[in-house]
Amino acid sequence: MSSQPPLSQVPVLPPATGAMPAAMHGRWIHELRNELNTAMMAAAAARRLLQDGMTDEALANVRRTEAACYRCASLLRDSDDPL
Repeated sequence: MSSQPPLSQVPVLPPATGAMPAAMHGRWIHELRNELNTAMMAAAAARRLLQDGMTDEALANVRRTEAACYRCASLLRDSDDPL
């Protein structure tokens, strides 16, 4: 079983300090999409591993899903309404 850090130790972006410049908007969207893709892939892997009875490996993917969702929430929380 791989060792994952607790969610409280998962790195996040620093808090926003003002309106997001237009040039950074595309990067923000890209980062958000990457985290959502990570969450979807890890969740799908966890489902398959559970079907195969590989619970330890599935749990590692559940942790990856949780961490990616946490990073998505941080991106949304720390943004200055980039949408």
